[in-house]
Amino acid sequence: MAHEPPVRRNVDSVELTADGLMSRAARELAPRADELIADVTRRLRREVPELWSAPDLARMTSENIAEHVVGVLAGLELGIEPSDIEPPPADADRARRLARHGTPVTAMLRAHRLGQGVVLDRLLAEMPPRLTNDAELISAASRRLLAMTTGALRCRASLAAVITVDVGFACRRTELRGAAGAW
Repeated sequence: MAHEPPVRRNVDSVELTADGLMSRAARELAPRADELIADVTRRLRREVPELWSAPDLARMTSENIAEHVVGVLAGLELGIEPSDIEPPPADADRARRLARHGTPVTAMLRAHRLGQGVVLDRLLAEMPPRLTNDAELISAASRRLLAMTTGALRCRASLAAVITVDVGFACRRTELRGAAGAW
């Protein structure tokens, strides 16, 4: 009796969960990450022009978009809980640079919300009909994605508040040093 190679099971097709569906959608979208990055960039250029007001800000914003889109897709594909993902270390520095350029923190928060919206729309569009037609499963995955983005925005708002205070203190120290030197 000849031995046949073991049958490989497609685990994605066995009892797909909301998290599994999100993972599959992210995996399907990952090869087109450049298109998604371009979509986010177009949206932010149109709706948050202050992020593009200077060449160094534009370059920084483009890098930030790419890092976040790739990071979100990788995290979802691997099933990593968003609260377990640390923001890129450069985020705090980028926010400080925006504040020093006089860009309001609300612009950064708005950009994150708009960018998340573009990514969320694309992830949801990946689900039916190619990945599943199960309305309950799509609904569960949609609710999970919405909860994740809401949590991420709360984290961004906290980071923005800390950075605003930090930049404000730094500006005030600079002003005080300048005033002390004038005496």
